[in-house]
Amino acid sequence: MQSNIAAVVNQDYLWYNSSTGNANSSQESGAYIFRPNGTYPVTKGAPQITVTKGRWVQTAVQIWNQWLTQVVRVYKDSPLIEVTTRVSPIDIRDGLGKEVVSRFSTNIQNQGRWYSDSQGMEMIERVVDKRPNWPAMQFSIQEPESFNYVPMNQAAFIRDQQIQFGVITDRSHGCAGLKEGSIEYMVQRRTLRDDERGVNEPLNETITLYTTSLLSLTSVADAQPLARAASLRFANRPTIAFQKINGPIATWGKGKVLSASGLKAALPGNVHLLNLRTLEDGKVILRLHHIFSSDEPAPLSQPVTLDIANLFQDFSVTQIEEASLTANKLRSSVQRLTWKASEAQPPKYQFSPLRGSLVTLRPMEIRTFILQTKKAL
Repeated sequence: MQSNIAAVVNQDYLWYNSSTGNANSSQESGAYIFRPNGTYPVTKGAPQITVTKGRWVQTAVQIWNQWLTQVVRVYKDSPLIEVTTRVSPIDIRDGLGKEVVSRFSTNIQNQGRWYSDSQGMEMIERVVDKRPNWPAMQFSIQEPESFNYVPMNQAAFIRDQQIQFGVITDRSHGCAGLKEGSIEYMVQRRTLRDDERGVNEPLNETITLYTTSLLSLTSVADAQPLARAASLRFANRPTIAFQKINGPIATWGKGKVLSASGLKAALPGNVHLLNLRTLEDGKVILRLHHIFSSDEPAPLSQPVTLDIANLFQDFSVTQIEEASLTANKLRSSVQRLTWKASEAQPPKYQFSPLRGSLVTLRPMEIRTFILQTKKAL
């Protein structure tokens, strides 16, 4: 966390009682339908906490109840807090289905607004009890939890004018900001009735679930650059391997290549090498992604130009052709539909064609190229 940022943040684990139908509707909560009937804490008191302090990481193990445990890790010099939740089979001996959420309550004045990502791309503003994109529709909200829950595939946050509190996740969750200064996400569900939407069985999950999230508390200006980079690292964690060696590592490492990169230099901070795939006859598919949206802080949210011919260490590029996103046809052969508009409007998106080996990526843009290559001398 940033040392010059302060806010009150409290966490609670709660469970929604899965509805089995009521006087208003016989609809039950299940695999496709989230219909809660009451909210309850997972424990009556504070969790049992054990703290371990080390040189590089401090760890707090929190036992909330017999089936829910959380491990909080704070790494040295990291602006993020790591939270790993373990949920063993949820206790249903009381005959109640339970849908477990992690809720963070803060003193941030977010005016009933929170933000979640759309498929890991743009962040969408959500407003409690509102549908901003459907202004003409009038809603009679009988079930606020169901109405306000939305997908969170990568991240969600709340903010005021100065401070932003965010969650980065390792998988998709449902999330909502039901109360002022709060944000929550669904951790695990165990329902006991079928919702009659095609599965033909209750969502009676009995697995032991592990899920990890990263928490951030930063200034609004610094929040999205931190979150975008952290989300990429979190989703593309390295595979770690070990080998037994004899003698000192300095001796063992002589004559060995212990560090290497396929790139000549690091990519700009707003560009992600999304895919690099070898085809036949020296051809390679390259996908590049501009990871910032246009409404996020400059200069990372501005267009960026790369020289594809000067990216790679192990091979040289002799020809570049842009392809469709899926690389099943060349872009030059794609015929776009022309839509008739009632009024002439300037296009919101201006395509920037390849200039030799130079490509310009605009915010959120993903572009695919087929490269002809040969091994570098």
